[in-house]
Amino acid sequence: SLCVGLCHNKAAVQIKQDMKKMVQLPMLRGTSRGPRGVEARGGSLFGVSLLELRELGLVKDGVPLVVRSMVEFLREHALHHEGLFRVNGNVRAVEGLKQRLENGEDVDFLVEADVCTVASLFKQYLRDLPGGLVDSTVQPALIKQHQGRNSQDGFCSDMRVLLHQLPDIHYSLLQYLCLFLTQVDQRHRENLMTALNLATVFGPNVFHVSSGFDGIQEQNICNKIMAKLIQNYSSIFNNNHQDDDHKEEHCVFNRDGDRGEYIQESLPSNIIIVKVSYWYFTCILYKCSY
Repeated sequence: SLCVGLCHNKAAVQIKQDMKKMVQLPMLRGTSRGPRGVEARGGSLFGVSLLELRELGLVKDGVPLVVRSMVEFLREHALHHEGLFRVNGNVRAVEGLKQRLENGEDVDFLVEADVCTVASLFKQYLRDLPGGLVDSTVQPALIKQHQGRNSQDGFCSDMRVLLHQLPDIHYSLLQYLCLFLTQVDQRHRENLMTALNLATVFGPNVFHVSSGFDGIQEQNICNKIMAKLIQNYSSIFNNNHQDDDHKEEHCVFNRDGDRGEYIQESLPSNIIIVKVSYWYFTCILYKCSY
């Protein structure tokens, strides 16, 4: 059945702002290629701190170029892939791809790799980040907050505050990751990867925990936090951006199943309509043209 929703909330504005950022970023010579011209100075892209990569000029808008190239490939070619991120790539193929990227080669993922290989290498990149993407100064507070949460609204608000204590480049990459994972989750009927499944896979790659029984318990909590980050992306990563003219924006979307199809409404002549395709849904943004 056709569902018509009228959003005039911060989530619609947040998604539009994130979309603008993604659209404005320069493309890396085709989304199926590795980051052309990115040379691993000192011989390493993996296992290097985000701050060091930024100093080397290998980061764009808070996201390492090597990460952006892998995510763009997966977004374009793998959202429908059954078992995405759950099914691992061949170990030798993953290591070979890693070495080629480390050497600064221009790798065409579409021709010279496959979905499972790129997905596995992406997970390895996150897992090998020194100190983890969510570092040890913030992780205990996130766990404590999760254990003592009283309401969903309070959880998202508190989580947003705590995440802003991360180094800015860690926050940017975490936001980029969670946005992408929401897109994977939106196609879960095809890829069978729900937010919970994705959290089980990515929790250990994003959060580093201690070993032993205590570590197992801690990892379980971190996986639940990861699921919340995906499920509540707009609320948690809301950056409170407003339009320059500070006029209220609305989003109308009429969804038919998962196809994101819409029907145009009869609107007054002073309404400006802009159709926006945002990967996993299509919506109409409009505002009064005073």
